[in-house]
Amino acid sequence: MAAYDTADGKLATRLGLVYYESSLFAFVMGTEGSPADDNLKPWIEAVAYAERLKSIGHPTHAWLAAIGPSSREQVQTPRFDDIHLDLGDINLQSCGFSYEERRAHSSLCSWSSYKWVPLEVHGTSRGHHWQSADFNALRQLHRLCAVLTVETGVHWALKESPRPAEWGPIQFPESTPLGLEKKENTYDESGLPAQACEAIDADRLTRMWKHSLNDESVGAPIEAYYQAASLRDSHPSFSLVGFVAAIEEVGKLLIAQPKGEQCPTCGRERTSSSAQRFRAALRLVLPEDKIKDVSSQLYRWRSGTAHSGRTYSWESSFGRPQMGDSLLVSQPQSMFGVRGTMRADELARDLIIKPLDGNPIKTQSENSAG
Repeated sequence: MAAYDTADGKLATRLGLVYYESSLFAFVMGTEGSPADDNLKPWIEAVAYAERLKSIGHPTHAWLAAIGPSSREQVQTPRFDDIHLDLGDINLQSCGFSYEERRAHSSLCSWSSYKWVPLEVHGTSRGHHWQSADFNALRQLHRLCAVLTVETGVHWALKESPRPAEWGPIQFPESTPLGLEKKENTYDESGLPAQACEAIDADRLTRMWKHSLNDESVGAPIEAYYQAASLRDSHPSFSLVGFVAAIEEVGKLLIAQPKGEQCPTCGRERTSSSAQRFRAALRLVLPEDKIKDVSSQLYRWRSGTAHSGRTYSWESSFGRPQMGDSLLVSQPQSMFGVRGTMRADELARDLIIKPLDGNPIKTQSENSAG
């Protein structure tokens, strides 16, 4: 094992490197419990920088992949007006056909259809061999799907894993055993576009993509939102936990962390609380008189799920809502869907788009954030 200190000795932690079975493992040591961000983040950035330097001399591998939106209730698939879109080293090409996908219901003999247009992705990655470049390509595609999810509000997923471009073009099948059927155009039987929602803003998507690559601090809220969006339909209560985490991460970018102040209990350097970060973020999109009520309600649901595993939507009935005796009385589960997951989703998305789109956000003091 090799251990490294900083040249100026300002960090209380050390970086340990262990080479085991053709893999290099890095870990931070030197403090009790989890190290504070200011003793951890410099090492993460140093390892990432070293990784980039190491890959500069490696050969470039061109690859192809395919991504697309995944099914979601009552949301149409997004569309691109531009057939070709360049995002740095990545090129997106919207296919001139669509796929109709079967979405299962609670019966073996019934389903609904979801129509979506795949995007073919052309990219390049550096690596000593394809296995190394392939892993880098997967990371790029994951970040791309996450940024697209933030931009559109619809969850995007990998449809065809990256493959070397030298293998030839991707063969999109006419049908699959899972019920996926290829359609010759992107129109439904009525002649209307299958993608009924607004077109993706290509210029904004380009700005968001570049900013996500240049500023790693926005990576955490993007990742939290992306994972939460994947649970939105099947596990809305746990999805809300992820959306709240995304909001907190945006708030973390806003609050100036106190320097030199230590917790009297554990002796570690003080940081802002999650509630402070949450309220600081909400101030960007909500008036002051609504922040307390929204924060209290979302945190009550979030804590119930995160700490006790409680669910507040229709998870216990496999997603099927209960028909009440009166249409004028809303079930608490339905209220959660609108004021819980849906509201947290909208707030998190609006907040992430602000820094991603290059809008400056003003840092707040800890006292003003409280």
